[in-house]
Amino acid sequence: MKLWKNGLFYTMSNEGETVEAVLTNNGEIIGVGTEESLKEYYPEVLEEIDLAGSTVFPGFVDSHLHLLWYGQSLARLNLNQCTSKKTALRMIKEKVAKPRARDKTNTTLRKEYPGGYLMVLGSNSTSELRGRSAPIILCDEVDAYELTSEGDPINLLWKRANVFLPKLIGIY
Repeated sequence: MKLWKNGLFYTMSNEGETVEAVLTNNGEIIGVGTEESLKEYYPEVLEEIDLAGSTVFPGFVDSHLHLLWYGQSLARLNLNQCTSKKTALRMIKEKVAKPRARDKTNTTLRKEYPGGYLMVLGSNSTSELRGRSAPIILCDEVDAYELTSEGDPINLLWKRANVFLPKLIGIY
């Protein structure tokens, strides 16, 4: 058993309630109160830790989770675990709405889904790649891509997409 003493422990039982000592056994709190009362009631204390007046709030575990971003991520299409173009396309098809006539926000190249949208963009030249950045890159028929004066189109895609690293997904 450990006696944590000489601290200001907020019990969280009632607003502002504090005690001066806490007794633990195998990581569980088994007693709170004064150092004297805990030693009297539990004479088998093995270790005493002097907190030198420090303040202690029990039970906080900081996962460093940005709650709003996490909530938004639940509504988004998550392709982080995709390992193939086929899997990505299946997941996209399951998530997005069907195109509707006369609806400019849900067309063949732009699909809405709860929490966001997916926009499909193409590039017919390396100069068009300069204006495109995306966290997910799907390339088709890469064996037909020709080198240009600016270099390999695939390498240009990766350079443009590096703003999304380390979460970039490349699927060929």
